[in-house]
Amino acid sequence: MSKVPFWPCTETLLSFLATFTETKQTCFQLGEVWSEVVCELEEEQIRPITPDEEALGAISRTVAERAEHVLEVQKELLEAQNQQDLIDEQEFFAEVRVTS
Repeated sequence: MSKVPFWPCTETLLSFLATFTETKQTCFQLGEVWSEVVCELEEEQIRPITPDEEALGAISRTVAERAEHVLEVQKELLEAQNQQDLIDEQEFFAEVRVTS
């Protein structure tokens, strides 16, 4: 499982997220197209030749694996944000105590 690194600069994080999102979005769009191809072949009762069937299976597995990875990264980012919110809150209350 990969860990989300500490991001000292918000712009760096935003740049990473933009690139990550664009890459994954393209992968999911291609996966959706191939999924539609598989559905149409099944509707027409066409069985692809073995190499094509293996390729379609590999594409499906790759898209599923990438979806799992995206979910993991989203969970890690959410946890990192929650931790940062807690730190910010603690620092705020510490500052309020000092000034009171």
